[in-house]
Amino acid sequence: TTGFSIGNKGFIGLGSDTAGNYLNTFYEYDPTGNSWIQKANFPGVGRVRSVSFSINGKGYVGCGIDLNAISLNDFYEYDPLSNSWTQISSLSTLPRQSGVSFVINNAAYVGTGANMGSPYYNDFWKFTSSVSVGIDELNARDCAVNIIDENFFNTVECSFVIESLTIYDILGKMVFEITKEKD
Repeated sequence: TTGFSIGNKGFIGLGSDTAGNYLNTFYEYDPTGNSWIQKANFPGVGRVRSVSFSINGKGYVGCGIDLNAISLNDFYEYDPLSNSWTQISSLSTLPRQSGVSFVINNAAYVGTGANMGSPYYNDFWKFTSSVSVGIDELNARDCAVNIIDENFFNTVECSFVIESLTIYDILGKMVFEITKEKD
């Protein structure tokens, strides 16, 4: 199950039932009337271990793992005014499950998690409702990238020498590249 809030309402959905079926249903909770209302079904494949967040009055759900144990990287936007879902650009990195997400100043950060049979990821991707930019932090145990806006970073600090650094936007387009000159 995953959830997000928009205004004074909470939204939850997906997950699995006691029979092991993966669900596409979504519900809105109104604390004023202490009531639940079923909303439009999530259009993607049913999943667990997804991430979700809300920005500028819309909800976003993506990634996770499907019933066939396949990790996902697709994303969807929910508009509560029209009670509709729209598929948006997928996260342009490897599919993931059990990731985390949080929002700071109307920008969501999605990261960590794992893919079936792979080591845990240590990257984060920044998403705004108008621009999506991913920054792969190389190895989070050894490096830190300080982001100043949705397009650029201002410092990279690592405990080892960086031979090259490439940054891609969430659509997979390279937006920055630098290679250390040979001595």
